[in-house]
Amino acid sequence: MGNGATKKEKQKNYLLQTCDEHEGSINCMDLSEDGSVLVTGSDDSNVRLWTTKTEQCECIGLLEGHDDYITSVLIEENFVLSSSADKTIKKWDMTSCECVLTFLGHDSTVNKLICTGDFLFSVSYDKTARCWDFDTGECIRKFTGHKNNITSIMFIPSDRDNDTQTLQFIQEQAEKSKKNFVKTLQNISHTVAYDEDDIYSKDLIITGSFDTLAKSWSIETGECVQTFRGHTSAITCLATDLLGKILFTGSSDHSIRSWDIMTGQLLRVFSGHQTTVLSLLAHRKLLYSTSSDHTARCWIMDFGDCTRVYKEHEHSVSCIFEQNGFIYTGCGDNVARCFDAKSGAIKRIFKGHTGAINCLRVLDERLFTGSFDGTLRIFDTSGLLLDKKSAEKKKETDILQTPEIDNEKIDPMEDNENYQVIQVKEKEF
Repeated sequence: MGNGATKKEKQKNYLLQTCDEHEGSINCMDLSEDGSVLVTGSDDSNVRLWTTKTEQCECIGLLEGHDDYITSVLIEENFVLSSSADKTIKKWDMTSCECVLTFLGHDSTVNKLICTGDFLFSVSYDKTARCWDFDTGECIRKFTGHKNNITSIMFIPSDRDNDTQTLQFIQEQAEKSKKNFVKTLQNISHTVAYDEDDIYSKDLIITGSFDTLAKSWSIETGECVQTFRGHTSAITCLATDLLGKILFTGSSDHSIRSWDIMTGQLLRVFSGHQTTVLSLLAHRKLLYSTSSDHTARCWIMDFGDCTRVYKEHEHSVSCIFEQNGFIYTGCGDNVARCFDAKSGAIKRIFKGHTGAINCLRVLDERLFTGSFDGTLRIFDTSGLLLDKKSAEKKKETDILQTPEIDNEKIDPMEDNENYQVIQVKEKEF
């Protein structure tokens, strides 16, 4: 209990800067690989680029062109990719801020994007997932089979380093004309079949849907490889272990489930959340989750045991981030929080927003948060790691300085007299 934030610390204002250029809710954000640029997507249909290495965070790019709110953004090399409720995906040059490609094909809101370098993957409210050629914008694969909105997607690379068959296959086909390409894929999809031993040699994507199912798909053939059945309500989020062998699914049925990706077998049910599981974060052998039950939780992947509950939230916990042994959460109560990952003790509270926090990132002792209030805010996280190391060092020192009791030097009569004195004092009170 003594490791938590003090009353003085809770009242301290750690806000460094407020950026209010967006004119609507900030829904999503991503950092460039070197951490020098932050990208945000908003309800105002715009995407913005921000500096993160300068003393003051500044907007250095405005990407205009979408006709509806932004649902997902990511940075890939020198490009920004954005998805929108306008049914499109756009590719932007970060230097010129010009749109260089528009990916057309989805029939409804595009919910999320992931990129593997050569290929872009998307999922949509239209119940499909799609694979796109990153350079040309052509849709080269459509994954159909879900019966409802697809909200989440993950890429599972082959675990055989020397097996590049899938990538080579698609790259070769992408060089051909679209007509021949589609025809070839249709022919192959009827002849290629997978056995269990062969699944791990192929690149897969996994999708989660409101139809209560998660599915794994062969990128090479577009066929469904496994269907993960067991949830009784919508699947809201996905995660995998470090090796890409275990799938974790979070659901509005209040549970998290783990699955063998190869066989589709249910391994464990993680029970503890009281309402919808909103997000999952896998870190080493631990799994972190957030929920609309006002908590975040830490679980041991291998056993399904909940080891920590991160409390003090007053609304749904929408997002989570881990860095240097600290857990950062964004909440619907307009507040971001920092917890010690091991103890669960709250270490810092970040106030300033006037709307729910939808996304966050931590970089160079600064916390970046995007909110429903339309602002990007930057908070000071300096000193957290130093305070943690000091506390751990003090604990070690206290243990070393604790005198050892030599039982041979204790006088039994003296010990008995002391016990009698204590008893007398207790009776007096």
